[in-house]
Formats: sequence, structure tokens, C-alpha cells
Amino acid sequence: MLFLKSLPLLLSLLSVLSSATSSNVSSSELTISHTHPKINYLGRFLPTPNSTSFAWTHTQISINATGLTKVVAKLSGGKKGSRFVVIIDEEIGEPFIVTSDLDTYALTPKKLSPSIYHTISLLKISEDQTQHNSKGASTFESFRINGDADLVDFNNRETKIHFIGDSDTAGWCSNGSPTSSNNFLKTQNSHITWSSQLSKQLNADLETVTAISGIGVMDWPIQDYIDNTITFDDSSSWDWSRSTPDAVVILIGPNDDSSKTVKFTKAYNELLDVIVERYSDSEPKIINVCGGSINGLDPCSTISTIVDSFNSKRSDNFKAYYTSIKEDTWKTINKRKNGFEGCDEHYNEKGHEALMKDIVDDVKSFMAEGR
Repeated sequence: MLFLKSLPLLLSLLSVLSSATSSNVSSSELTISHTHPKINYLGRFLPTPNSTSFAWTHTQISINATGLTKVVAKLSGGKKGSRFVVIIDEEIGEPFIVTSDLDTYALTPKKLSPSIYHTISLLKISEDQTQHNSKGASTFESFRINGDADLVDFNNRETKIHFIGDSDTAGWCSNGSPTSSNNFLKTQNSHITWSSQLSKQLNADLETVTAISGIGVMDWPIQDYIDNTITFDDSSSWDWSRSTPDAVVILIGPNDDSSKTVKFTKAYNELLDVIVERYSDSEPKIINVCGGSINGLDPCSTISTIVDSFNSKRSDNFKAYYTSIKEDTWKTINKRKNGFEGCDEHYNEKGHEALMKDIVDDVKSFMAEGR
């Protein structure tokens, strides 16, 4: 009789214990190592046993999941730190700084609904400003998510582009103003550049961005770094077979003295030769853009001539294309106090948008050719 009288109490206790156990399971956390196959890497990354290193601007780490309510990333920003943004279901968060110390960063400032599918992307929007071997490289160790979430495969966009360029592609000063400092941790943002905006118009992934502020093809040549996985580490050779872009889009040259036509032409052709050799299997379109900030129109006529000469000599399937910002547009967005400039006389988001709008129709036409 005592057992029967005590049964309701026992069942009640078991119910409480069961509820507590379920709560503990649902609130548990799962660590997703940097080597997990469902993590999607876009850009150039160098995996090591404990972490994955990366240094080029606009490198991106993403996961897709159902039941997701919380994401924390464990990473470092290199010797001088790096600037990042988080993209949650295509909604852009505020930029934040990742320091040189390995630390954890909450990527979900607001609670996510567990009943829908979520995409979380961690995007590096600044360059390696240490510029010495791998000391400026960021490292990613893991994600930590709620334990009842389920990772699902990540689907990249069908169209992929490799952008090559200087500060206008790297996003130097794009978040600044004509009166602000050029502190890259406060003002650099590759996500609002002409190249990023163009990729959105094309519904394309920026598969690779190899851009360095101040770089050119002649005086300080991008050719010296384009083979590197980690921007300034010559020992980190990139495996080009891992990239199969539909197009290589180039905006480079204003940092060189293009008035030295013969020397500039030789150097620019060397860059084109590198692209042809590295992408000999996939043969992407090579789209050359002119329209950079400050003195961006200087190399335009020479680059146009180089493109014509390149095509006249081809016996393979490679083809180069040329497009340029309109001169009136360029004069407008490079005029001081006109609302189109960030710091150091570089374009802000509005200036980058003006450049993109002038070339987007040409680029769409080039991309559609031969399809």
C-alpha cells in the first residue's frame, strides 16, 4: 500500500528529472573543429593540425544549420589584428575587430529562431597590414554551436569570380571619410567595394580576392604575391587547381607609372601570362576594368591596347575584355567634398557603387558570351 501511495510522487519526481535532463541536452554546446567537412571556406586558406590560417582580404568562413540559436567563433586576427563582419541570412552585422590573441567571439548578437534554416558567414574585410611572412595572418580554430543544431551542406553560387587588384578592390578607406584617419581597423571594408557589389549583381561568389593596397604590376608587382596562400608568406604556395573561376576580373595599374608605356605594357602582360598559365585548364574570361580612385584613368588607354594585343595573339580559348568607368562619372566621384570619398581620397561605398554601375552591363555581357 505504501508503494502505491508513493507512486504518484515517484512519477512526479521522474518527470522533473526527465525535464531537467532534456533541458541540459538542449542547452549543451557542440564544438565544430576547423576541419569539419560542413564548414565552407571561400578564398585562400592554409589548414594546419590545430587551426586554419588566412590573410587575404574578403576570405569567408560559413556554416548552414537547422535548429541553430547560437554561434561562437574561436579565432585570432594576426599581429596587428583584423576587421571582420558577420553575415546572418544575408543580413550584414556591424564590423568588429579580432585581436592578435586567440579568443572567442559571439557571432549571433540576437537569438536565432531554431525553427528555420540559417546561414552564418564570418567575413574578413581587412588586409594583412603586418606584411611580413605569416605574422599578420588570422587563424580560425572552431565554431561552437548549440548542441541540438544540425549542420547541413553549404551550396555555393554557380558563378565564381577571382578579383585581382589594389586598394580599390581591397577596400582601403571605404568606411572612412575625407576627415577621418586611415586606420585600417576602423576604415577598411572589402564588403562594400565595387567588386563585392558587382558580384552581387552577377549573383556570383568572390571565390578569390588577391588585392593589396598600393600594389601594381610594375613598381611593386602583384605577380610577386599572387601564388601565395598567405599574402606575404612565399612558402605558402597556393594550389591553383582548387580554384575554377568563370572570370578573372582585374583593376590594377594606377599605382604604377603607366606613362612608361613599354615597361608598363610588359609588366601588365606578365600578369596576364600568369593568369593564363595558372588557369590553363579552366580558361576563365579575363575582364580588365579601369576606373580606380585618385589617378585611376591614367592607365586606361594603355590597358585597352594591351587587351587588343592579347586577343590578337591567342591560339587557345582565352579571351580578354576591357571596360571602363565613364569619364564624367570618374570626375564626379573623385571630386573632393562630393560625397563619394572615404579617407585618403579613396572611394566610399557610394563611390564604389558608381564605378560598379558604370561597368556592370559590360561585365554581364562579357560573362554571357559563349554560353
